[in-house]
Amino acid sequence: MPGLIRRTLLIGGAAATAAAGFALIWRARSQSATEIAYGPGPRQVMDVTLPNGDGPFPVLVMIHGGAFLMGDKSDLPTPVEVLDAGIAIVRLNYRLSGTDPWPAQGEDCLAAIVHLQREGANLGL
Repeated sequence: MPGLIRRTLLIGGAAATAAAGFALIWRARSQSATEIAYGPGPRQVMDVTLPNGDGPFPVLVMIHGGAFLMGDKSDLPTPVEVLDAGIAIVRLNYRLSGTDPWPAQGEDCLAAIVHLQREGANLGL
């Protein structure tokens, strides 16, 4: 049993070290602005991650899953390959159907896109 615990700790330590290294690489390749409001509600916010360099940048908009009932933008990964290609990443939240019935979620996604079109230059997009 001690050998199993030792292997588990070694594997866990290696995974934690790899995750920390990934975080350092990701930070070196990007700059972020979080909780940017695109509407009046507390869930009507987005995070913008820009690649290093001079913008404006094209944008990949990421919308989390969850059947419009659950989920959060923080559940979405940061695809480093996208940043390396010089593309900004926008992750957005929307009102959830448990408190706001459809079509609120579709309206929020559209409002976020309209906000990006209007304010994109100010965000480096």
